[in-house]
Amino acid sequence: MYLVLDVGPSNQNQNKVSKQKILDEVIANLKDLGATNILTKDERYITSEGKTCLKVFGSFDYEFDGVSVKKEYINFRFAENNGIQNILSIYDRQNLYTAQIMERINNSIKF
Repeated sequence: MYLVLDVGPSNQNQNKVSKQKILDEVIANLKDLGATNILTKDERYITSEGKTCLKVFGSFDYEFDGVSVKKEYINFRFAENNGIQNILSIYDRQNLYTAQIMERINNSIKF
């Protein structure tokens, strides 16, 4: 299981960054971590408090000790209060318990 929260100030016009640019950033981050065969989907996500963001999610292959492991990922990108909040979670597709933990974490996002 891998979970990263990245919070930073927004550059000028950061709130108007294209969806494609955000997708490219997520894919680049995953490749930096060693991901291959990245499959990506996206949708608008609304928290229980009514905050909206771009949710990028999917799967990729990761090689560890010569064995390819299928991973799942979810990335939430919020632009709020002149800042950017990015949450990336990665977990093994085969591990039911980490999938449940990640779902609970993702469903508990609050501002």
